[in-house]
Amino acid sequence: MELLSIIGSLASIASLAVQFGVLRYADGSVNIHAAIEGIRNRLTTSQQEALKIDGAAEFISILVIDPELLSDINKAIQLCIKRYRDRLQSGKSQAEREVADRQAERCVCENLNRVRRRNGGSLPGEMEKWWIQYRCISDFDY
Repeated sequence: MELLSIIGSLASIASLAVQFGVLRYADGSVNIHAAIEGIRNRLTTSQQEALKIDGAAEFISILVIDPELLSDINKAIQLCIKRYRDRLQSGKSQAEREVADRQAERCVCENLNRVRRRNGGSLPGEMEKWWIQYRCISDFDY
């Protein structure tokens, strides 16, 4: 396997771990081995091969965002979207609605970039859809 392919596979495993629930130890730290076992049946052959490399689990644990932080950021994004809907409904002019468009894009995209910075450059679940819908651009090289 090529190095970039391995890194891509490990990053996608980290994304799956976040999407399907990361398990934690009593002290709150991530139990990446249990998380990997919980999603092993969803992995592709190349992802399973990448897991055989020494240090793979440790690499994945670096890429996995804290679930509570992800939840907090998700709530912030939901609030951005709610404010956007409210402003579109209350906007009396085209100019006010255009300002609402730009504010929503900025608010949503700033929070999605926060997730990407702390999650190895990937977005879990519907966040990927929001990235496209709100025309986000990366503010960081991954």
